Amino acid sequence: MLHTIHTTVQSYGRDVTKVECANHAVKCYRTRLEKLAKDFPAFRGRGGLTKSVINKTTHGARCAIWKHSSANNVTKLRQDLRAGPKHYLGNHVSCDSEWCSEAASGTQEM
Repeated sequence: MLHTIHTTVQSYGRDVTKVECANHAVKCYRTRLEKLAKDFPAFRGRGGLTKSVINKTTHGARCAIWKHSSANNVTKLRQDLRAGPKHYLGNHVSCDSEWCSEAASGTQEM
């Protein structure tokens, strides 16, 4: 879409920049989690990617995007988004101590 704008709108097409929307990013994040749960039976059921875990993880992703949007720290945001599903499934090894009490206390289990 952005390429189409750049090529068809000659007067200001080159000055257009793409801005990612948090709603779109969270929607894609949730869709991928649901696809994981659907495609891999090992991720389903108790202790896996249930609807509740997907809802909590999605909410955590929205909070992470909001938190990192002002700091403009994409690397930290990426780490937090990757740690989200593991966090809700009980693995706190890659959690940040800023938002995970298990990581802050040092009682992390794999």
